[in-house]
Amino acid sequence: MKRILFLVLLVSQLSIVYAQDNGIDNLREYFAGYVNPEYPNLREITVEDIQTDAQTKHVTIVLGSNNFIAQPVTPLLVGNLYTEVKRRLPMPFNTYDLTICAGETPIEQLIPTSMMDRPDAARVYERELYKGNPWVTPMSLPYSIKKGLQGRHLGVCHSHGKYFNFNKQEWIWQRPRLFCTTEDMFTQTFVVPYLLPMLQNAGAVVFTPRERDWQKQEIIVDNDYILDGSRYEERVSKYHWQYGGVGFGHNREGYENGENPFRMGTFQITEATSNKRMTSDVVWIPEVLVEDDYAVYVSYQTMPNSIPDANYTVKHGGIETDFRVNQQMGGGTWVYLGTFHFTKGKSDDNCIKLTNFSNYKGVVTADAVRLGGGMGNIVRGDSTMVLPIGSDLPRCLEAARYSAQWYGMPDSVYSPRGNDDGRDDVNVRPFT
Repeated sequence: MKRILFLVLLVSQLSIVYAQDNGIDNLREYFAGYVNPEYPNLREITVEDIQTDAQTKHVTIVLGSNNFIAQPVTPLLVGNLYTEVKRRLPMPFNTYDLTICAGETPIEQLIPTSMMDRPDAARVYERELYKGNPWVTPMSLPYSIKKGLQGRHLGVCHSHGKYFNFNKQEWIWQRPRLFCTTEDMFTQTFVVPYLLPMLQNAGAVVFTPRERDWQKQEIIVDNDYILDGSRYEERVSKYHWQYGGVGFGHNREGYENGENPFRMGTFQITEATSNKRMTSDVVWIPEVLVEDDYAVYVSYQTMPNSIPDANYTVKHGGIETDFRVNQQMGGGTWVYLGTFHFTKGKSDDNCIKLTNFSNYKGVVTADAVRLGGGMGNIVRGDSTMVLPIGSDLPRCLEAARYSAQWYGMPDSVYSPRGNDDGRDDVNVRPFT
C-alpha cells in the first residue's frame, strides 16, 4: 500500500515538473515570436527566469528588460500580455497570481502615469509639497500662474566647467574638446537661453549652482564697500535702517579656499510696516559703464522674524519691474531676480530698490546687489606655488564649485577635500 502511494505521488510530481517544463518552453516560444504591430522593429524578447511559489500560489516571469522596454508600454499592451501568458501556463499555475517583470520592474509600472485611470501610488511623489510663499515672485507679469510649476523650486546645473587640477597645477576643462567646443561650454548654450526661461515662465523658481549670466562685466553695490562710482542710499521716514550683523563684503580681488565674502561685511535691517506713507527704502544705483543685458542678484540675511514678502523694484532704462522675495529663506547668498537691459550711466533710471512695506509683521534686511556674471575671482593653488591663480575666465565658464564659494556656501559644501576640485564640483551641485 505504501509503495502504491509513493508511486502515485512520484507520478504526480513528475507530471507537475513535466507540465512546468512544457509551460516554460511554450512561453519561450511565445515571446520569441512576439510581435508588436505598432512597433515592428522590436528585437526578440527573452524569458530570463520563471519562479513559482506553491505556498503563496504566485508565478513570476522575468523578461530581458532591454528589448521589452524598447516599445511603448501601454495599458492595452500590458493587459493583453497578461491574458496571453496566463492562457499558456499549465495547470495548476494558470490559477496562480501572476507577475511579469522586465528585469526587476513589473511591466505595469512601465505604463506612463498619464495613461493610467488611477495614479500608481508607488510612483507618485508623496512628500508634502511646499505651500508657503515662493522664494521669488515676479509681480509685473501681465498674467498670473496658478498651475504648472507655480511655487516649485528647482535646482538646475548646466554641465561642468573649468576647474583647477592640482596634479597638473593648472585650470582645465572637465570634458574633452570636440567640434571646436567642450561639453563644459556647449550645454549652457541651450540650457540658459531656452530651458531656464521655459521653467521660469511655467512658474518655477530656478536656482543654478553654476553662474548663469554670460555677462563679463560685474557691478557690485554694497553698504560697506563702493568700488566705483555706484551709490548706496537709504531713504528713510519713520523707520531707520541700522546695522544688522555680519553680511556680504567685497574687499579683495581674489578669494582663497575657505574665504567667504558673505562673512566679510555687514547688512542693514529695519522693521516692516503696512503703512505706505511711512515706508523706508534702500536704493542701489549702479554706475553702468557698458550698455548691455545684466543679471540682477540681491542679497539679504534671514532672521527669525524675517518677512515672506520683501518688495524689490528693478528699474532698467526707466522701466520698472517688481518682485516679492521671501526673506524667510535664502539669506546669505545671491538671489536671482532676472536679466534686464541697462543703459549706460548712473541715475535713478537704472537702480534696484527695496522697501520695508509688507503685509506681515517682522523685519526687512538689505545687503549688496550684483549686476552681471562677472569674471571668476576664486584663486587656487597649493604650498608648492608662489601665488594661487585664477582661471582668467568669465565666471559662467567655471565649475559650480567656484560659484558656490562666491555665493557664500561654507567650505564643507564646496571643498570638503580642499585639493580635489573636480570631485568637489560634482558633489557641490546638489548641496547648493
